[in-house]
Amino acid sequence: MRMRALLAIGLIAIPIILPSVSAAEIYRWRDANGKLHFSDKAPEQAKAENVSLPDINRADAVKIRRKPTPIDTRYSNTPDDDPQVLADANRQKVCDNAAQYYERLTRGINHNASSKRIVLQQDGETLSRREQNQYAERMRLNYNRQGCAIPQAENLRL
Repeated sequence: MRMRALLAIGLIAIPIILPSVSAAEIYRWRDANGKLHFSDKAPEQAKAENVSLPDINRADAVKIRRKPTPIDTRYSNTPDDDPQVLADANRQKVCDNAAQYYERLTRGINHNASSKRIVLQQDGETLSRREQNQYAERMRLNYNRQGCAIPQAENLRL
């Protein structure tokens, strides 16, 4: 509780103190040896001049140089925006992904994760290699009925 009170007092005091800091004056003068000095208090024995500094940390002083952004062609009205073309491209992606998955299932190797073997499970029980191949073959036939052309794996034991 005491810490919160100190924090609240500190947060209230900051805006009060900051304007006085920014309004501080800076003086410049040379001593008898010709050395240049700067201080926030005017010297008593030497003639000093007041130094005016520009405001710092002002938002309007920042100039951002940006390269012009290229026109985004994804949203342009080109013949590629044809819904049939987009649907065909989407279907091709689905078919490519299904073919890769089918190949990984039938080979039993996951090439993306340090060549670990892929093993399918059903209700917590590991499927045999033959059951896994049958699952992969049903998946391949289902995708081929939808328009994909995934070839059957060689030497596949069903």
